[in-house]
Amino acid sequence: MNKQSTYTSLAANLAQKLSSWFTVAIVMLGMNIYLGIQMGVNAANQPVRLVPCGFDQADGPVTVTNNGSGNEQYISLIGQGDIALLTTWTPGTVFDRFSRLLNRMTPEMYAAWGTTLLSDATQHASSMTSQAFFVSSVFADKANEVEIRGNFRLWEGKEEMNNESKWFRIKYRYIGDMPMIASIEDVSPGTQRPGGQK
Repeated sequence: MNKQSTYTSLAANLAQKLSSWFTVAIVMLGMNIYLGIQMGVNAANQPVRLVPCGFDQADGPVTVTNNGSGNEQYISLIGQGDIALLTTWTPGTVFDRFSRLLNRMTPEMYAAWGTTLLSDATQHASSMTSQAFFVSSVFADKANEVEIRGNFRLWEGKEEMNNESKWFRIKYRYIGDMPMIASIEDVSPGTQRPGGQK
């Protein structure tokens, strides 16, 4: 056998093997790029399942888009939780609940309400006053506004001092995909509005 033909066939075999490995590497690289793009697209379109704090009031987990905006059920449950922080407390829980409510507010709302709310919390903590708000209905729209109606009750010690229907309207603004409270308004019939209007 000729040494030159042996080297030539050996070189040809090596070139063929390298070409096969190179082809396999290119195909694998292409598949990885394709799968990476598909994972990114699927992650962006994957609905988020939330278990809200009022899970017992919901019909199971709530499915929302990535930023949660536009989902009436989600914003309704958020609204119920937020109004409970404002309207349902005892002397022992008022400071914690008002502090948690302040954390849910936009910076502008925090600036407007912060000092007053913390001062009220200190005052309520040293009193014998407790209050609760029992939600009867919630209406939400995709404009990030929730109207909550229910029965408001106030006790001083064991004596009930107030029992009336109340309506609250909460407006939200999304900051970093999180709905933050932009305003809370008592819109109960007969409630005095700014400017002396009912």
